[in-house]
Amino acid sequence: MRIETKQESQKFWFKLKLSIAIVVSWWFVFFIENIFSLNLYSYGNQPHNLDNIIGIFTYPFLHGGFEHLANNSLSGFMLFSALFLVYEKYSLKVLLIIYIFSGSILWVIGDSGSTHVGASSVIYGVAFFIFFRGIIIRKSSQIALSLFVTVWYGSMVWGINPFTVEQGVSWQGHLSGAIVGVFLAFFLKKDFYFDGNEYFEEDRQEDLPFFDKHPLD
Repeated sequence: MRIETKQESQKFWFKLKLSIAIVVSWWFVFFIENIFSLNLYSYGNQPHNLDNIIGIFTYPFLHGGFEHLANNSLSGFMLFSALFLVYEKYSLKVLLIIYIFSGSILWVIGDSGSTHVGASSVIYGVAFFIFFRGIIIRKSSQIALSLFVTVWYGSMVWGINPFTVEQGVSWQGHLSGAIVGVFLAFFLKKDFYFDGNEYFEEDRQEDLPFFDKHPLD
């Protein structure tokens, strides 16, 4: 029992550290950019610009200022931690897909000549995934997490259209993340089987979460 408790504790802290590491990477880029007076804005997501396709992958690490970065850091840490803790079996897969495809969709639907920076699209993707996934699964822990997202981040819904966002805010980026998050919430439904009024995860060895495949000794 003590060994199992220790392992669970190690997994718990590893997940939190992983969330912190992601956020720290944003701060690292921010400080490097400012300390050395670099202009990394050109590495933002520039829709329809084939010469800067790399921006699809680099723009979440760039931010428009301290306030922008601080806001994304708090939301990112809380939502990433929730994703890792509650949906550990496929949390890293979900985060990676949101990261890649939200940027790709933004590159397609964004305005030509514009440049988008910030991790908001990834944050929106995770938030919408958590909310809709909880509704689909209907298990107590997931429903509770969905309610938390509704209460704490309910206003995020106003960030996905051009009529309710402040000027200069990338509503296309928010919308791109939301699209991917909602799609994943429904697509991953096949990993569950229905029995009565609840969904239960299939206990398959090949689907062990990353955190169980890699012991944290």
